[in-house]
Amino acid sequence: MSDLGEVAVLPKVVTDKPVSQGFTVADLKAHMPRIRAQNAGRANCAVVDLGAVSAGASMDSPGFEAAVGDVGFGTTVVVGPPQVEADTGPEYPAYNAKFQFESFTCRRAVGDQWGGRDEIYWTAGVRSDKHVASAYKSLEFGAVKEGQTRAFASVDKVVFDAEAARFVAGTVMVWEADESPSAFYRALMGFIDAWMHKPVWMEITLGIITATPGAGYAGVVMDVMDYAFRITVDLNEAFRNDDDLSCQRTFFFDRNALVTMYNKRDFDWDFNGDGRHTLRVKYAGERPVFPTGALKYLTVDDGATAWSAPVSLGWRSASPASLVSFGGKLHCMYVRPGDRAVMWSSMTNGVWAPPQRVNSWSSDFVPGLVAYKGRLYATVIALNGDVLLSTWAGSGTAWSTTTPLAGTAKSDRAASMSGKDDYVYATYFTYNWQGSGRGGQILYSSDG
Repeated sequence: MSDLGEVAVLPKVVTDKPVSQGFTVADLKAHMPRIRAQNAGRANCAVVDLGAVSAGASMDSPGFEAAVGDVGFGTTVVVGPPQVEADTGPEYPAYNAKFQFESFTCRRAVGDQWGGRDEIYWTAGVRSDKHVASAYKSLEFGAVKEGQTRAFASVDKVVFDAEAARFVAGTVMVWEADESPSAFYRALMGFIDAWMHKPVWMEITLGIITATPGAGYAGVVMDVMDYAFRITVDLNEAFRNDDDLSCQRTFFFDRNALVTMYNKRDFDWDFNGDGRHTLRVKYAGERPVFPTGALKYLTVDDGATAWSAPVSLGWRSASPASLVSFGGKLHCMYVRPGDRAVMWSSMTNGVWAPPQRVNSWSSDFVPGLVAYKGRLYATVIALNGDVLLSTWAGSGTAWSTTTPLAGTAKSDRAASMSGKDDYVYATYFTYNWQGSGRGGQILYSSDG
C-alpha cells in the first residue's frame, strides 16, 4: 500500500502535540464543540420536524434514506422545543408507552442466498427513562422476496410496553439469517441488553432538555449518533461472520414527540442497507402526560379541510396563548405559571426560539397581540389591574417602554387588540378598582 501515499490516521491537533504531553481527555472535551459542528451536517443523522410529521410528512426524507444506504446505519432524533422551565418531579408524570412492529415491506432483497429470497428477522433494544425492556428478536420470515409485505404475528409484535416519563429510545436492526447456532442468538440478545443498560442514555436526555435550537440540538444528535456508531463497531467485532446485519437505526423520542406519535399512531421507518426494508411501527401506548396548562398547536394548509395532529410546545401557560404572524415569523405570547411572567417566542423555519420575558410584565390574563403597520403590539392586564401596552419593531429582542393606557382605571378582564385604517385599538373592561360595585364599562384606546 506504500505506493498509494500516506494516510492521515490522526488529525494534526493530535499529532502536533509532543509525545511526552499526549492528547488528554480534557483536550478532547475542549475540541468537542468544533467536532460536533463539523459532524452535525451528516446526512444519515436527522432531527425531525415535529410540525411536519404531525401534518402527515414522513419521518425519513429521501436524502436521509440514501445516506443510510451509503453507510448502513442512521440516527433519528425527534424532539420538541427547548425546555425553558425546570422540569423535575411531578413535571414528568409517568405513563405507559407501547411500541409494536406491524409489518415490513421488502423493497430490495439482501440476496445473500437462494436467488434473491431472504430469511429476515428483526432485533431491537428499547428503553425509557423508567424501564429497560428485554432485548427483542422477531420470528424469522422465510423466503422473503422483493415487493412482498409480511405481517408480524400478534404474539411477536410488541417491542416495548412499560412506563416512561421523559423519553423512549432504542436501536432496531434488520438481519438476513445464515443458519447461525443458538449460541449466536443468546450472545446477540445479551449484547443488546448490555448496551441498553448503559447510563449514556440519561446523559443524552439531560442534553436534550437543556439544548437550544440549531447548534444545541446538533450536539445532542451527535451524542446519539456517536452512541449508534459505537453499537455498530462493537456489534461487528463481536458477531463477525455470522448472520448478516443489513441495516441498523437508532431512535430517540422525547415526550413531545410521543404525543405526536400517539395522535398519528402508525409510522414507516426505512432501513436502507444491504437490502432495503420499510418497517411499519405503531405507537399503541397511552398519551404522554403533561402538567396542567401545557401548550400545543395545530396547523392547516390553505384550502385544506383537515388540521394536523397537535404538536406540544413544551411550555406551560396559566392562560390561553396569543398567536400572530408578523415579519415572516409566527409569534406566541403566554403567561408562565408560578411568577405569572408574560413570555414571548417566535418560530422561524419551524424552529421556536427560547421564550423571553416581555419587559417585566406579569399577568393573570391572556395577552392581547396584533401585528399592524410594521409593528407588533402587545397589551396585558397587570397583576394590579393596570392596562399596559408595549411594541416591538421587528428586530432584536427589546420591546418598547411600557405605556399605561387607562390612567387610574383598572381592569380584571383580558384586553384584546385589533388594527383598522391607520389605528391600533386596545379594548378592555374597566371599573372602579376601589369601589364595592362590579359595574363597569368597555373602553378602547387607539394609537395612530
